[in-house]
Amino acid sequence: MNIEWKFNGITIQVKCPRCGRWGKLISKGRKSISNEVKLAIKHESERSVSIETCSIGICSEYYPELLKIYEECRKARERKRQRKRKIIQLAEP
Repeated sequence: MNIEWKFNGITIQVKCPRCGRWGKLISKGRKSISNEVKLAIKHESERSVSIETCSIGICSEYYPELLKIYEECRKARERKRQRKRKIIQLAEP
């Protein structure tokens, strides 16, 4: 299964494998027992009135690929933060 996704350095846009609409891939925290990340995809409603969420559980066939995308983008954001910190530290007297 190939899930379509885009990453702009801040947000992860994913074409939802459940409903087929584009939305933001987010973490809803971690499970207390297994420490697994809980994932969800937030969509704006058709009428832009509210936000709808598709939860992706660990038992879902889509979970492993979405988790891989989430972790890859999280690491990229962290590397960017580290570079920014180094630049700030070098600029300080």
